[in-house]
Amino acid sequence: MKTGNNEGYSFSFLKRLGLGVHLVIGLLAIFLIVIMVNYISARHFMRIDVTSSKQWKLSPMTRQVLNSITNDIKVIVYFDKDNPVYGMTVSLLREYASINPSIKLDLVNPTTNPAEAERIKNIYKLGQSSSKEVVIFDCGGQTKIVYANDLMDYEVEPTESSSAVFRKKIIAFKGESVFTSAIIWVVQPHQLKVYFIQDHREHNLFSRDEIVGYSKFADLLSDMRLKPEPISLLGSAEIPVDCSLLIVAAPLDPYTSDEINKIEHYLNQGGRMLVLLNNNSVNKVIGLEKMLIGWGVVVGDNIVLDPTRQVPGSKGLALALNNFGVHPITEPIINSAVYFLMPRSVSAIKSLSKQPDAPKVSELVLTSENGLIINDIKDGSVRVVPGRTLQGYCSVAVAVEKGGVRGLTAGRGLTRIVVVGDSFFLANQMINTAANRDFAMLSLNWLLDRSELLGGVGPRAVKEYKILLNQQQINNLRLTLLVALPFSVIFIGFIVWMRRRK
Repeated sequence: MKTGNNEGYSFSFLKRLGLGVHLVIGLLAIFLIVIMVNYISARHFMRIDVTSSKQWKLSPMTRQVLNSITNDIKVIVYFDKDNPVYGMTVSLLREYASINPSIKLDLVNPTTNPAEAERIKNIYKLGQSSSKEVVIFDCGGQTKIVYANDLMDYEVEPTESSSAVFRKKIIAFKGESVFTSAIIWVVQPHQLKVYFIQDHREHNLFSRDEIVGYSKFADLLSDMRLKPEPISLLGSAEIPVDCSLLIVAAPLDPYTSDEINKIEHYLNQGGRMLVLLNNNSVNKVIGLEKMLIGWGVVVGDNIVLDPTRQVPGSKGLALALNNFGVHPITEPIINSAVYFLMPRSVSAIKSLSKQPDAPKVSELVLTSENGLIINDIKDGSVRVVPGRTLQGYCSVAVAVEKGGVRGLTAGRGLTRIVVVGDSFFLANQMINTAANRDFAMLSLNWLLDRSELLGGVGPRAVKEYKILLNQQQINNLRLTLLVALPFSVIFIGFIVWMRRRK
């Protein structure tokens, strides 16, 4: 009996010991698997945007820019966490860093970490009065500072509690376009020169006038690492050899034959030019019209309207055109629209394309089949005259390309021109509407042969959801959360305890 009891005791003890060893081995195996999975996932991972609007899906342009970066870029988010765009800013920049590890993200909260904040202020010379909300891009000492107010579009609306108290409501987050521009700025070795021809009552590049001022377009050029400068072609002045792009911004007075010859010579040597015209030059001979015919482009002495593409509230004068030709400029904005104000027609000369050495002309933006080409214009007013007003698809913008010139580098061996029948779409009032800014950026990048930037980046809409409850519903919700749920958990726990006692 005694021996049998010892054997039973020994067997029971060994059995428990074996189970314990198996448990320890199992827990150790699970622990090692967790470590291995985390190690692998830290180096090989996939990020998936599960938002319905694909809020964090980066554009092809941004991806191309990020994939081309080889130098480290330090990105310092100098933000207070209470800022409404803090979360969106950090999430988006983490998406950038996930694509290219050269993007080094550093979060600095000036409220909770004043010592580090003071160090950042001293390094980047922010000053004591600087905004607490900035994002700093630093690539080898080349820096670009982005302020929080530049990251959002907002509208002012009355609060629900009082119609006399207003709040800023964020309607769009512009982080991707701003951050990608900042990265381009810090990685570009130097600024390219862009010259604006003057002396013919063109748009003032530095004017802040809402209707005709071009200061916001000048800011766009600066964001793209381009340096705009005015230039006169009168007298003995020539187009400088460092001119990367020549811009004609809606002249109202005619060019001299000498000026036209200088422009022609520049283009024949592989120059790049953006030509902007508008309805104020209808019934005037500027001189560019005849020159452009030689490049396969005809500019109509007319105004184009489209009853089916009117911008609401514009009395039919502003058009939202979304009919695009096939071209690298328009491909990224194919699902958007560009706003124009009574543009002139600008189209390709079809017969010229049959010649072997003819320029290649692509029509970029067209009206719908209901477009109207109006030639009867007097004192700024238009008249639709049956029999004289043409109807149908009408182009208002074209891109011209002509093959290389022998003996010149690739950068100046290929002539490129973009001609648009409206200049007001880039003025201060309209440049940030619809896809106007994107169309401008894409045109400039194509003209400058920045193929890696032909992707288009627009603002992301910010949706705001509201749950409207009456007082009874609020009371029921409070009762559920504060009474019903806690007591349900306690009751279930009591039932489990009672069953275990049995």
